[in-house]
Amino acid sequence: MVLGAMFAMGLGAQPAPAQDSTPTVEILPVLGKFLSLWEAEDHSSLAGLIHEAGASITLAPGGRSTHSTSPAQAHYLFKSLFQQTDRHHLEVETVLSGKADDSVRAVLLWGYRRGDQALRERVFIGLERWGEGWRIVTLRTGR
Repeated sequence: MVLGAMFAMGLGAQPAPAQDSTPTVEILPVLGKFLSLWEAEDHSSLAGLIHEAGASITLAPGGRSTHSTSPAQAHYLFKSLFQQTDRHHLEVETVLSGKADDSVRAVLLWGYRRGDQALRERVFIGLERWGEGWRIVTLRTGR
């Protein structure tokens, strides 16, 4: 299922009833929280959304993917990223439900500044159901 432009002002607008699916509807508050934390540059809280077993994270163009970045390591990755960039704005472009009810993928549009340059990239995020909630298992940036 594909849902585009679901978020107004960075927080959840509900999908049309005909497109309703349990994982996608459940993930809206999680994505809203992620967007808010990213825009606030809250690296500590973002790290708390990483799966306990780790996540594959690539936050630099052409960067190497890490296959088991722990929440503690993610804390420092986010901190470093936010020290190099500012004026973050995220919006949801697309949300894809997995074949099972335990995974969701989303594409976010990220606008930010690095020095004097205004830049835009996509953030690809994968979340899996973990206990009663959702955790990030993949996170990468790209054009």
